[in-house]
Amino acid sequence: QALEQGQLDTNNFQHLKFLAKYNVGNDSDLTPIVATEIIPLALFWKDHDSLDGIEGESIAIPNDPSNQGRAINVLVQADLITLKEEGLVTPTPADIDTEASKVQITPVDAAQTPSAYGEGTPAIINNSFLDRAGIDPNLAVFQDDPNSPEAEPYINAFVVRAEDADNETIKQLAELWHTPEVQAAVDEDAKGTSVQVERTQEELQEILDRLEEAERNI
Repeated sequence: QALEQGQLDTNNFQHLKFLAKYNVGNDSDLTPIVATEIIPLALFWKDHDSLDGIEGESIAIPNDPSNQGRAINVLVQADLITLKEEGLVTPTPADIDTEASKVQITPVDAAQTPSAYGEGTPAIINNSFLDRAGIDPNLAVFQDDPNSPEAEPYINAFVVRAEDADNETIKQLAELWHTPEVQAAVDEDAKGTSVQVERTQEELQEILDRLEEAERNI
């Protein structure tokens, strides 16, 4: 809102799916100009280092709209969940073919996923909760592929108002995010979980347009 109201020239906090939801919900046209990163969403299972033996388990996933669909798709990529219809960007529990799936899911508040993990339940945990819970991100038994088409909605980007889409000064500022010095700081802050993304402005807009169309059809 601050960006749209002119209080900011650019921001970098949201992935494209979040941006699509905002634009559609607010009749806005905020525009991505430079891609930054993807933070993979990962599955953790206490005292396990692989998916071996996970069939039949119930997996805790975050239940908020921004992450539930992605969490389900993580399990699809892990070949643990089968959907009734392939290729859904934001699947819900109702879209799961339970008989064809190898695990069940238990949607919980995202803040509760570390507790489920601590109790021995496999859990998909947002990156922001890992540090608070003292969970090493390198202990993940599976994570989504940042190079897959399914990950495209979760590309983070610098965003501007539409009239600044060709503002070269802002673009130069945004590109500084990709310099070695900034990347070293990002890597330290994210404990190695941030994956740098290089996409053209046109590619970002194409993904956003597709996501906005899907959002309108929900």
